[in-house]
Amino acid sequence: MKNTNAHDGRGMRDYKNKFFQTLSEKLSQEIPEVSLAALSLELSKVSELKIQPQLIDKILSEIIANGVSKNPLTITKEFVTLYRTYMHSEPHKTPDKQLKNYEKEIELAIQMSERQEREIWYNYSTFCTHFLPPSPTDKKEISTTYPNNVMTISSIGDAMLPYGSIPRIIICYLSTEAKITRERTIPIGKTIHDFVKKIGYTPSYIANGTNEQVLEHLERLYRTEFSHDYSESRYLEDGTKETLRHQKSFKIFDEKLSFESVKDNIVQQQMTSVTLSETFFNEIQAHSVPLSLEILKSLKRSPLALDLYVFISYRSNTGRVIGIKLNDLMNQFAIDYEKWRFKQRLTTALTLVKKMWPDCNAIIKENTLIIHNTLPSVPTS
Repeated sequence: MKNTNAHDGRGMRDYKNKFFQTLSEKLSQEIPEVSLAALSLELSKVSELKIQPQLIDKILSEIIANGVSKNPLTITKEFVTLYRTYMHSEPHKTPDKQLKNYEKEIELAIQMSERQEREIWYNYSTFCTHFLPPSPTDKKEISTTYPNNVMTISSIGDAMLPYGSIPRIIICYLSTEAKITRERTIPIGKTIHDFVKKIGYTPSYIANGTNEQVLEHLERLYRTEFSHDYSESRYLEDGTKETLRHQKSFKIFDEKLSFESVKDNIVQQQMTSVTLSETFFNEIQAHSVPLSLEILKSLKRSPLALDLYVFISYRSNTGRVIGIKLNDLMNQFAIDYEKWRFKQRLTTALTLVKKMWPDCNAIIKENTLIIHNTLPSVPTS
């Protein structure tokens, strides 16, 4: 019998342009030229499989309809996983029957992938080397330093600077939602109770309880400005050293929607959404670091342990040994107490990190933190 599927004998490598066209049409957007090489590389992972256009169309429709992502590369990675799984299952059935029986499996696989994606949170790479104050401070402005980098964190008006674990977790949550949904406006729940649970804390309505602290730090973050200065140097052919200095100022979010309700003379403030600043949103899309949600939540009682975890995560995949003097770390971590006390607390923090991340290959030797090449704390594709 003649094969009615004209593409069955061809591999994905021959079909990739049609794949790009189909994906572009379903997303109602052009795929950037710079992304095509990465998409082609992903499709090469199923280059040996036969082509079934109807199945390709079906899987892409399911992925996009379930809102896993609007990112062409993320969708293509998900497609490759599902297409390979499908093509390796029950090849004796006709395509129509395969599609009908496989719909539920596709849906379950997408749901599982979405849950796994949410178990990975993201942080802006610059916030993996420059940190908020770990404890309350009366200062209206602080500066943290990293080689060739300075971050100045300033409060606006009469606001105080955010500090401690809560604003760190909030930033990671907002960064993650922006990275995955590719939307600047982030819904944070109908009530503060909902948002507190989303970021991994237990809601508490008592005075100065968790709910009040989260609201306070949302307000402080809203009224905080970050100024990042960094430089790059190069030598020209005539031996001249040329230094390019970058300067960038931004807020985390520049709009928030909230309302208050009064019941029994008790004012309840309820947040509904925040809109990230365009600069911060674009930076998250371009420069984000994947982190383990489980580890973040387990370390949330210790700002120093949180900072150490994200810093090691960012610096551990360079393929070389990195040594950082404790004095330099103190400048990065916004520490204003004695070095001997910092070393004690850093040692305790590293123990906490290693408990949750056994592969963490970092040690403190004398007055230096040494980071060896380390397996990441989250799976990488």
